[in-house]
Amino acid sequence: MKESPLKVEGYFFTHVDVRANEKFDPDNAVPIELETDVDFLRNTEDAGQWQVILTVQVDGEKNSNSPYVAQIEVAGLFRHAPVDDDDEDESQLRRIIGASAPAILFSAAREMYMIVASRGPWFPEVWPTVHFRDTIPTPQEKKAAATNGKRKKKAESTSK
Repeated sequence: MKESPLKVEGYFFTHVDVRANEKFDPDNAVPIELETDVDFLRNTEDAGQWQVILTVQVDGEKNSNSPYVAQIEVAGLFRHAPVDDDDEDESQLRRIIGASAPAILFSAAREMYMIVASRGPWFPEVWPTVHFRDTIPTPQEKKAAATNGKRKKKAESTSK
């Protein structure tokens, strides 16, 4: 096992909404479709720190026979090991942050969904395993302001 250059400094939930679908028919259940959105913010005073905000949604219209409708937003603070200033190292760093940080937050969102939905009337579906390897923060994120360790719901950001 090799330790990752990406460290989780912490994460927290900024929005949790899980509602039972009154029209759910367990005899006609179909796999749910998840929608995700990721925002990347880079601390302008500490380039090694990133804030990543993941939103996961189970839309009631697209998932009309899902046991639950949900929207969960989780924000995480991440730190990466220092990299050289050359473009190749910076590009590799963005690939690591883009793939790993949302995947870590997705696991936390999935667990929160399971905890809340398990107290509802229907047995919750386990969200699928997903990857974010094609999610790469663009260079503009360097200008975004992260939180310096303070919880903020949103800051200046660009998505994906």
